[in-house]
Amino acid sequence: MRWTLAGFCGFVLISISVALQIHQKPRFYGLRPRRNVPIYCKSSNQTLHSIVEWHKADRYDTDKKKIEHNERIRFETQDEIQHAFLYFNELKVEDSGVYFCSINGIYGPGTEVQVVRPIDLTNAQYRTQMKDGLIVLQGLLLAVCIGAYLLRKQKL
Repeated sequence: MRWTLAGFCGFVLISISVALQIHQKPRFYGLRPRRNVPIYCKSSNQTLHSIVEWHKADRYDTDKKKIEHNERIRFETQDEIQHAFLYFNELKVEDSGVYFCSINGIYGPGTEVQVVRPIDLTNAQYRTQMKDGLIVLQGLLLAVCIGAYLLRKQKL
């Protein structure tokens, strides 16, 4: 009888946790600046009066800050708050972070957005040549040190 009661309680806890799930897609974006990006959020709970909020954190384990509407970021809900979207217009490097959908105070798993800086090819090539030059210089210094050691040992 005890095992039946424990199994029933476990089943109730599992069904409650499944009933309160929030799904976010995609889980990760790696993009360049000036792109338009949507983040999708869906709740498995079918209540009519849901409050959808979007939050941003620098990393998964840091504090979340509520996001407000502006000219580049907009929110959209469909099907009586069953589906929610977060849209970015003209993505910037400062938009990098983890975005969480919150429906009635329950957070989704989060979507990480990484915006990479545009690469200046001439600067990258200059750095590569400088690094190659330093490696050659280190090799020559190593050869001089070994040669000096061998000459010193030969004279003694």
